[in-house]
Amino acid sequence: MRQMVWYELKKYVLTRRHVLLLLVLTALMAGWLFLAELICVFERPTTQRFFAQLGSSFSEDDVQRFQSERDELEQELFEISGDGARTQRQEELAKKGRYADTKIEDYGLLGDALDCAEAVETRNRNTAFLADSGNPAYTSESNQTMADRRKLTAVAQNMPFALFACIAVIFFLSASFSTEFEHQLYPVVCVTSKGYWGVCMAKLLTGLLTALACSLYFCGLYLLLEYVLVGMTFHEWTLPLFLAEGFELCASGVSMLDLLLGQFLAALLGSVLLVFFLLLLSRRIRRGLYTMLAGLGVFGILFLPDILYKQVYHNYAADLGDWYLIPKPEFYRLIGLEKILNPLSALQFQYYLEEPRVIRLFGSAYPAYCGPVLAALAVIGVLGALLFWEKKRGL
Repeated sequence: MRQMVWYELKKYVLTRRHVLLLLVLTALMAGWLFLAELICVFERPTTQRFFAQLGSSFSEDDVQRFQSERDELEQELFEISGDGARTQRQEELAKKGRYADTKIEDYGLLGDALDCAEAVETRNRNTAFLADSGNPAYTSESNQTMADRRKLTAVAQNMPFALFACIAVIFFLSASFSTEFEHQLYPVVCVTSKGYWGVCMAKLLTGLLTALACSLYFCGLYLLLEYVLVGMTFHEWTLPLFLAEGFELCASGVSMLDLLLGQFLAALLGSVLLVFFLLLLSRRIRRGLYTMLAGLGVFGILFLPDILYKQVYHNYAADLGDWYLIPKPEFYRLIGLEKILNPLSALQFQYYLEEPRVIRLFGSAYPAYCGPVLAALAVIGVLGALLFWEKKRGL
């Protein structure tokens, strides 16, 4: 079986065309992240130096100092009229700052520090109330974490490696059965000592190895790019997830690393699901190009709601001072079961950690991501049965 798997890998996975495709997908992912995090990339040296000076935590005295320094800068940089209108003093903007190259940069950085302190204090008040109310997703927190929220927000809201891993699997495995059919070798292969079951098992193991390799590759590439582009270190991956905008209501104890691990598992599950689907599709269509186009079409249809969700959902989010109101978008009122029944909806794992989302079945509550996971496992079981059962029916 090991030799058969190696033969399958060399035949339709480890080809020059696929190596070139992998390089193209790598470049596309790097470009995606660069454009999505453009501001953080160019401000990286200044912000890193600033937050390194502040340290990893803050106190009430620190907050008062930040506010005092920012008020002083505001008086120096802006001329405020009686009606509240502000006019910039151009001669002051470019002067040397205390933390950055210019005073105007100092003004923005101090605003970021105050924003982080306010978010932490709001979180502490909210979790204390929710914990006292008996909400099991929360414990009373007393965070004093100081971090660059803009960087964490950019990283948490841009995790495309699951999408690229699935696309790579579609391109790599579309020719699995099709290669034998196109060269009229399938009948010969199936009469060998291994037979149909051996061929299917070898192709399935090859597909699973490819899914694992693609998930690991693009996840590792994502970590490397985030380190190179915005300087995301291991310590910052352990920071609380609520510091990222849009995740203020995530459950207690959830970190940036939890989001990353959840996204990786979703990428792996989605890739494995596509392996079973593509093998069966390649067996039935018998043409590599048609299989690839059909796979991309089905993947796009299933993934489209989550692409739209990212645009629609955040347009409905509202911040009401000390409390957060995140209403359910109209888009999902129309298709409320999509997140439960769609086996690929977990590829946007951010959705499930933005707040404690649950589904209720038979009077009990379960994490909402159980829906797409169970749906994916059910589909995998059906596709696997069809893949191995086909020969018995003479199809």
